[in-house]
Amino acid sequence: MEDLLQSKIQWKYLINLVGQDYPLYDNREIVTALKGLQGSNVIESFQMRKNEKIKRLKYSYECVKSFNGFEHTAYSCYSKGLKLMPPPGNISIFKGSTFAALTRTFCEYVQKDFLPHRLFSWLSDTLAPEESFLSSLQQIKGVPGGYQGNQSEWIMRAIHWNSEERRVECHGNWVRMVCVVDFPDIAWIFGRNNQRKLFVQKIPFDFDQRFLDCLDLAKTKRRYNTFIYNH
Repeated sequence: MEDLLQSKIQWKYLINLVGQDYPLYDNREIVTALKGLQGSNVIESFQMRKNEKIKRLKYSYECVKSFNGFEHTAYSCYSKGLKLMPPPGNISIFKGSTFAALTRTFCEYVQKDFLPHRLFSWLSDTLAPEESFLSSLQQIKGVPGGYQGNQSEWIMRAIHWNSEERRVECHGNWVRMVCVVDFPDIAWIFGRNNQRKLFVQKIPFDFDQRFLDCLDLAKTKRRYNTFIYNH
């Protein structure tokens, strides 16, 4: 964010991506989707359950490196038993995805205003702070591109979650309750429920190039907010 704000290019939105994302539209159609936001951020933001708030936000946490672990299990996090002070400015803490589309003015606010820096520091002692930073700022009155209350549709990712309440089929494999997709999953990726989603996650790191070729073929000349499969 800091580097992009120093760029001479007058960009309007920042989208954060990871190595297992893949675009479901070409660049022109992604720009069309962003123009339709009319200057709003795309930040998932919703209230935590009471027991979740107590677990995440009441006590100070520390994460310790585990040399036997891998990826998410590489660290063990535990409560230090120290109660946290209230959040700065009595900000209400929300939860949401780390994947977002952020307006330039919002990025300038995050970098230059004192309150985001104080919130960033306060959250560093909580459990899973990355899920609360953007989602909490989004709900503060007057924040550029943000708004309070129920948020509009989160269009960033098509993600196939597995849970006790919603048993779904994954033709690849499940990793931490998220489907790492394979060829037959193309039907739901480009289905009706995902016609407004901009990216799909998760693409396997050991991907088959033919699979990416299929995704590219499916999105060729595709217009935003359209679906290919009635899935």
